[in-house]
Amino acid sequence: MRPLGWDNHTQYRQKKLGEMLVEASLINENQLQTALVKQQRSSKKIGEILINLGFTNEELVLNLLGKQLNAPYVKLAETEKIDNRIIGKVPENIAQNNLVLPLKMEGDTLWVAMSDPANQFLKNVLGLLTGYNIKSYIASPKELKQAISAYYSKEGRFKTGVESPQTHSYFLPLKQLGFTPRSLQLYEKYLEAQKGCILIIGPENSGKKTTVYASLKKLNFPDNDIVSVENKLDYHLDNVNQIEVSPEMDIKNTLEYVNQFNPNILAVENIQGVGAWNHLGRMAEKGNLVIGTITSDQTLADFLAGFVAERSDHYSLIEHLDLVAEQRLAKAVCPYCKGSIEISRKTAAAAGLKASGKQVTVYEGKGCKICNFTGTYGYTACYGILPITNKIKDMMMQKANISKFKKTINKEFKYELSEVLQEKLLRGQIPLEEYLLLTGQDFSRFKELKGLKLAEMYWSLFERSGSVNAYLEYRKKN
Repeated sequence: MRPLGWDNHTQYRQKKLGEMLVEASLINENQLQTALVKQQRSSKKIGEILINLGFTNEELVLNLLGKQLNAPYVKLAETEKIDNRIIGKVPENIAQNNLVLPLKMEGDTLWVAMSDPANQFLKNVLGLLTGYNIKSYIASPKELKQAISAYYSKEGRFKTGVESPQTHSYFLPLKQLGFTPRSLQLYEKYLEAQKGCILIIGPENSGKKTTVYASLKKLNFPDNDIVSVENKLDYHLDNVNQIEVSPEMDIKNTLEYVNQFNPNILAVENIQGVGAWNHLGRMAEKGNLVIGTITSDQTLADFLAGFVAERSDHYSLIEHLDLVAEQRLAKAVCPYCKGSIEISRKTAAAAGLKASGKQVTVYEGKGCKICNFTGTYGYTACYGILPITNKIKDMMMQKANISKFKKTINKEFKYELSEVLQEKLLRGQIPLEEYLLLTGQDFSRFKELKGLKLAEMYWSLFERSGSVNAYLEYRKKN
């Protein structure tokens, strides 16, 4: 990724590290070519590969980079102990997630050690947080991790009220999250266009953030400047500028600041307030891609109806809104104890299922040791996908009648959430009870289903305990 603020480092931009090392006679051309061949089969940076091959060492590489970036190399193990008041200038979560450590203050300047001094965006964020001018040293990532761990102790003496999250870098790709093949193809089409605005709405803990991370991972090419503004850093994304919104930086001020650097891809978690919406609209106006999540229990149609009522406030965003996804998280049927059950056509129809024969086959987990006798194992995301056509935009701009507007949305849906849930149910991916819950239906009103559930409960009890009495009790009641 080309770091934000790259244009401030013209010489660094024009010459690659390998070339600089050859010019400085720190490696030879054959060694560089060997490392470049190895890099084609690796995600590691060229400097790391050269060090691992034993062609150079980290200190030489960092010294050279430091000279090019006007950021002197500092060996943290040899520095004097840093005053606690200086450490406290940078919140622990910022230090840990960005590998940056405050070292000293000189008047209105705060000197920090960084693993990537070319990241001007991070320096500007630090300036906004601390109120100081930021100057940097370059330091070893390994030494930075050790020093940060040592200075920000377990007692949390230097914390600013924000607990440091346990971030990790592994998460599922888009194709494994729960998209149906056709809905994934449609979502990726809009994602790969890399312009306009994509919104993902859903309740708390419905997996929206995981979808955004997987989306950013797919777009994480070297040419892209990507910024992610988050309430909490749950994952670490390589080559993405991640900002955790803190009490000192509300989302509106953060977006105002980010807009100055014009990243070509911006992700924002839990968008709130007219000011934030307007900033997203302005980003999309520039031809950038904006991906936003909104925490809401509303249906997609009800959510967009709210935009109709507030047209004048959301004008710029509506104009560039391309796709809205409605996301829910559903418990998945345990594959180890999965079994089929037949329900009558009448019950199926009452549950909103399309039934052609006398009976409809659905699937449930019977309960086993692997799923702790729950019948479910893990979760699958379910997505309703709505491209925002010109017809929908026109109705939103003109403050159309809400009833007519919702009817239009239902006609324009490519993949309605209820249809996706039904497809997952009939394919045996989610249990019937979960389908009913997510489509807003009361399980208890279906007498046939209550009987099936009772049978499952007693059979599970028999399986767990081996008790004949449990089985006889089941027979007595059925």
